[in-house]
Amino acid sequence: LAYRSDIHHLGRQLDLCCCFSEEPSNLFRSNKDDLLLFEILLKSYSQARYKDTFEVHSDDADKLVSKAYAFFELTKEICTTKITEFKLQNEEQKKMEVGFE
Repeated sequence: LAYRSDIHHLGRQLDLCCCFSEEPSNLFRSNKDDLLLFEILLKSYSQARYKDTFEVHSDDADKLVSKAYAFFELTKEICTTKITEFKLQNEEQKKMEVGFE
């Protein structure tokens, strides 16, 4: 995947998520309004840090907080589902190994 833990570009990180699921990308980039919010989020990382004049309107900030919470919940759901799949695969593998003994 060429993933590096020091990647600070949210767009790149979201693209990497697509290797596992399109849902996170769809959450942030499914329509024009979402894309505008995502652009604010991308800009906020560096501009809030380096520019004293950077501002985000409160309604946009509220929408982004909601998106971030939805992303958190989606991540939990995807991870829980994948962990369950791994457990089932492991159980099936163990049954196959026992059957060959």
